[in-house]
Amino acid sequence: MKYRSVQTGVMAITLIGTILLAGILVAYYLFQKDNNDKLFAQEMEQRDNLITRILRSKEDVNRKVILENSAWDDLKSYLSEPDEEWIEEEIGYMLESYKAACLQVIDLNGKVRFERRDPFFEFSEFFTFKRSELESNFADTCYREFFYLDEEDNLFQYYLAGIVSSADILTRKEKEVGYLVMACQVSDSLLIDYSKSLGNIRVGKVVELTAVEDLIQRNKKNKQNQIITYEPLNNFYGNPVSYMYFISDNEVKKLFDNFVPVFIGVSSFCIFVFILLIIYIKIRVLGPLKKIGVAFQDQDSEIVKPMKTNPTEFGILSNQIDKFFTQQNELQTLNKLLEQQHNEMQRKNEELQKQKEEIAIQVENVNVLNLQLSDRNKEMEMKNTKILVQKSQIEEQATALKLHKSQLEDLYHQMMTSNKELQNSNRLLTESVEFASSLKKTLTIAGMPTKTGFSDFFYLSLAKDQISGDLYYVKHTENYVLVAVGDCNAHGASGAIMSSLVMYTLDKTIYNYFDEESIPMPHKVLNRMASQIESIARDSKISDDGIYLSIFVYSYKKEAAYFASARRSVVIVRKGDSNEFFGDSVSIGMLPDKFRFSCQEVTLRPDDKIYMYTDGCTSLIGGPNNHKLMAVNFKKMLAKNAIYSMSEQRKQLKTFFEDWANGEFSDDITILGFTL
Repeated sequence: MKYRSVQTGVMAITLIGTILLAGILVAYYLFQKDNNDKLFAQEMEQRDNLITRILRSKEDVNRKVILENSAWDDLKSYLSEPDEEWIEEEIGYMLESYKAACLQVIDLNGKVRFERRDPFFEFSEFFTFKRSELESNFADTCYREFFYLDEEDNLFQYYLAGIVSSADILTRKEKEVGYLVMACQVSDSLLIDYSKSLGNIRVGKVVELTAVEDLIQRNKKNKQNQIITYEPLNNFYGNPVSYMYFISDNEVKKLFDNFVPVFIGVSSFCIFVFILLIIYIKIRVLGPLKKIGVAFQDQDSEIVKPMKTNPTEFGILSNQIDKFFTQQNELQTLNKLLEQQHNEMQRKNEELQKQKEEIAIQVENVNVLNLQLSDRNKEMEMKNTKILVQKSQIEEQATALKLHKSQLEDLYHQMMTSNKELQNSNRLLTESVEFASSLKKTLTIAGMPTKTGFSDFFYLSLAKDQISGDLYYVKHTENYVLVAVGDCNAHGASGAIMSSLVMYTLDKTIYNYFDEESIPMPHKVLNRMASQIESIARDSKISDDGIYLSIFVYSYKKEAAYFASARRSVVIVRKGDSNEFFGDSVSIGMLPDKFRFSCQEVTLRPDDKIYMYTDGCTSLIGGPNNHKLMAVNFKKMLAKNAIYSMSEQRKQLKTFFEDWANGEFSDDITILGFTL
C-alpha cells in the first residue's frame, strides 16, 4: 500500500492556511468597501437634501410674495377699473425688493393689463400667455412656476398666481379674475450665491444636456474624485429648457484611496511572515517525519536508528519504532503456525457442509412433488365448478332473450306511433315560425333605416335561431330622427312575435301622441309604450318580462340629442375614445309602481359615431377560452374600427362575431351604427 508523504499533508495544510488568510484579507477589503459605499450614499443624500433646501428657500420667498399680493381686493378691482398710479405704487415695489426682471398683471384672456420691467431688460422678450393654456394649467391649481429661455439665452424663472379677493388668501376656492406674474433672472450672480450657501459645492447652468454629460464623462476619464449631478429646468409646457449642475469633491473616495495602500502593505507583511513560518516547519519538522514515514513504508528501522540520539521527541519516537519492528517479527512467526492449523480445520468443515447440502436437496425434491400433486387436484375441482356455473348461465340467458324479444316488439309499435305525432308537431311549428318571421319582416321594413336622416349608417342582425327576437326601428321627419334598438327575453317564434308587438306599439305611440312638428321625447315614448305593452300582455295572457329598449332622438331645429332606455345603453366614439351612456336599470314588464323613465341630453360633435346594440353583442360566448366577449372588449373594438366607413365596420363586425362564436350564437345580435 502506498502512503502519502507527511510533507504533502503539511503542504496541503499550508496551502489551505494561505487561502484562508487571503480570504480573510479579501473579506476585510470588501467590508471596508461596503462601508465606503454606505458612507458615500449618506454623503450623497445629505448633499441632495442641502441642494434642495438652498434652491427651494429662494423659491419659497418668491412664492409667498406672489401668493400674498395676488389675494388683494384692490388688485382684483384694478382689472375692472384700472388705476395706473395705484398699481405703480403698490405692486411696483416687488421689482426692486425681489430683484425681478419683469412684473405683469394679465387678464383671463392672456392680455397684459399692466407691465413694469427692470431697465436692464427694457428690450428683452418675455413669455406670452395664451388663454387656452392658462385655462388648462390653472384648472386645478392657483399657482405655477416655470423657466423661460429667450433668444439671447437669458434664463428667467416665472412665478404666477391667480388674482382673488383677500378673504380667499388661504383656501383659494374662488375663480381667479386674472393672474399676477413675476419673472426673475437666473443670473451668474445668483448661481454664485447658491455656491456660497452650499459651501464646497459649485453651481453652474447650461442650455444643452450634452454639456453636463460631457463634463461627467471627462471627470470619469480623468479619474477625478468629484460628484457631478444636474437638475432640469422645465418651461411652461413641462419641457426642459436649461440645466443647473452641481460639482463637489468626493471626500469618502479620497479616504478610501488612502486606505488601499496601507491595506496592501499590511497584507504583504502578513503573507511574508506566514511564508517564513512554512520554511521553518519544512526544515525542522517535515525532514524527521519523512524518515519515519519511509521506515514504516519499507518495514525497516535502519533508517531511523541514527535519530535515537536526537534529544528531541523524534529520538524517543525512533527507539519506540525499533522495539515495534522487533515485536512485529515475533508475531509474524506465531501467525504462520496459527494459519496452518486454521487451514486444516477449514478443510474438514467444507467436507461436512457438502454432505449436509446433498441431504437438503433430496428433502426439497420430495416436498416439490407433494405440492405439484396438491395443485393438480385443486385445478380439477375448479374446472368442474366452472362447468356447472356456465350451464346455469346459459339457461338464464335463453330465458332473458325470449323476454327481450317481446319487449322490442312492443317498443317498435310505440316508436311508429310517436313518429307520426312528431311529424304533425313539426308541421305546426314550421307554420308558426314562418308566420312570426313574415309578421316581423313586415313591421321591420316600415322602420328600416335608410340613407335619409344619416350622414352614414349600417345595421347588422344575426339570429340565434331561425328568426331573431331583437328589433330595430328608425323614424325620420323634417324636424327629427328617432332610432330605437331593443331585445325581448325570448328567441325564435315567441321572440319574433313579442318584438313585432313592441315595434307595432312604438310606431302607434309616435303616431297617436306626437305630431310631425313636436319632438317625441324618448322617456315619454317609453312611459306610454310600457303602459300599453303591459295592458296588451294582461289581456292576451302573454309574457312581457325582459323587454329591453333604448331610444335615441336628434332634433334638427334645436341641434340637440336625447336618450332614454330600459336596461340598455348607447356608445359614442369620439376621436378614438368610447363613451357609454346608461339609461334606467329596469326592463319593460318589470316596472315598479308609478315608475317613470328618465331622459338624458347628449352633446354631439362633428364626426361622432353613435352605436346602439342589444346585449347579445357583449354576452356572446366563444373565443379561444369559450367565455363571454364582455362590454369592455366590445367597446374597445368599436373604438378601434371607428376609423373605417360604416359599411366596412359592418363587414368587420360580422366576421368577428361569426369567428368568435364559431357559427353557433348564444343569443340574438343586433347593432345599429350611424353618424348625423
